[in-house]
Amino acid sequence: MYALKSVESFALGRHTTVITDNSHVLHIKDWIPMNNRQRGMMAYIMQFNLTILFIKGSRNLLADGLSRLYQDKCKKLNSLKHLVRTTVVGSHN
Repeated sequence: MYALKSVESFALGRHTTVITDNSHVLHIKDWIPMNNRQRGMMAYIMQFNLTILFIKGSRNLLADGLSRLYQDKCKKLNSLKHLVRTTVVGSHN
């Protein structure tokens, strides 16, 4: 849902392929929403022309690589925390 919102302007009116390692997403068209929030979410998703492609997590090399980049970046930032001093700017009433 959040990923669709981030690419909404590009994806609306075009065929879009969603690649996921979450097998439950494959059955989204069969899902029955139980409340208004879920109905709104389904209405939003259904406005897109989507093909959902499932790739098992261990074979999803792109997602695995991106998550590793994020983990590596977090490790580097954590290792540099002792070098960073925080300054609060603004009024303090």
